Amino acid sequence: MRTTFWSFFWIQFLGSFVDNFIKSFLVVFVVYHSITLLGMDESKLVPFSGFLFVLPFFLFSTHAGLIASKFQRKKLIQYVKFFELTLVIFALISFLEQCWGCFFVIVFLQGVQSTFFGPIKYSIIPDYVRAESLLQANGWVELGTFISILLGTIMGTRSIAFIATIPWAFYLLLLVPSLLGFLLSFTLKEVPIENPHTKINSRFLSSIFSEMKTFFHRKEIFSDIQAISFFWFNGMWILSLIPLLTKNVWQAPEALLTFFLSLFTIGIGLGSLLCYKIQSKITTTTYWTTFQLLFLSVLFFVLGFIVKLHKPYVTLQDWITVPQHIIIMICMFLFSFSMGLYIVPLYTSLQLDAPLMLRSKAIANNNIYNALYMTLSSLTFIVLTKWLSYPYFFFCLGLINLIFLFYLFPKKSY
Repeated sequence: MRTTFWSFFWIQFLGSFVDNFIKSFLVVFVVYHSITLLGMDESKLVPFSGFLFVLPFFLFSTHAGLIASKFQRKKLIQYVKFFELTLVIFALISFLEQCWGCFFVIVFLQGVQSTFFGPIKYSIIPDYVRAESLLQANGWVELGTFISILLGTIMGTRSIAFIATIPWAFYLLLLVPSLLGFLLSFTLKEVPIENPHTKINSRFLSSIFSEMKTFFHRKEIFSDIQAISFFWFNGMWILSLIPLLTKNVWQAPEALLTFFLSLFTIGIGLGSLLCYKIQSKITTTTYWTTFQLLFLSVLFFVLGFIVKLHKPYVTLQDWITVPQHIIIMICMFLFSFSMGLYIVPLYTSLQLDAPLMLRSKAIANNNIYNALYMTLSSLTFIVLTKWLSYPYFFFCLGLINLIFLFYLFPKKSY
């Protein structure tokens, strides 16, 4: 793969690290310091922060796709990275002023930044690699993304300790990666503009529904988008559930939360990379996606039963040696590994199915549906907290996966 691809790889890696550092820091602070805001406690603030992050994807994805299609994407990456650097400075000021409401604003603005970067990110990869290397390149990007998520999550969840002992490390971990990403954006090569004659509609809502309607009638692309979006539905649900399970069910400290988030991220990263080795023709197989969804449903039902059989937390070393806890860890790893195998071929299929002039728009349309699915996941999660204990959330997710399987299967004809 070309040198320019690796420059791009590190740009998206560092950006993902910063995003997840800030989000994880906020989640841990909210959960373990019992922060309340606008009448919401931690059980609602955690999914609410997730909702704020994905809301811009619905609001701005259409225009992000149009802009990515109309202008030089190298320049757009530079603008996005500068905006990220500005957000980091805002986050540092907010922390020094102890303005926790400002952090929720920052999470929303991070979502705005990611919204405009997404169509550029996935549409530019085919310009930096050969067609036969596209699946492998997507695997590397997903692996890098989830390793950066892992590192950002660990650093974010442990940042309270940094603040108490070496506060300058907290500032550097936010500022340096963002600054490096901005500087690396100047090393990228220019790529062909997809469609310089693209018209950007000033009618906000009508342009959203117009683009959604366009891709609804493209069967293969729409099926890819639905399947990808359900990946984010599952991910949002699990990432909202793990911190609450750790504190309220297992009554464990941040160390166990970090362990599970690490396990989750490593599994997705390995699955993303190894899918290239397992089967290079995955993207043309309907039954592969079907099998993954069925397997995930089984794992969720097992987790629903086993989570309730936990033993009291003493130390992390003791906790991970209990037999039922080992089953929980195996299921969580298999879930995340399967998700990695699931998502990379779908992104590759979307890139190949979309014509060159529509590629950024297709990615943007995908982001709209991603946002809808993640928003639905967050809202469903919040509503169910009123009636269900946390272990039963796994049973619900297993049923939802089965329902989605029967919805998707007739639509996938490739």
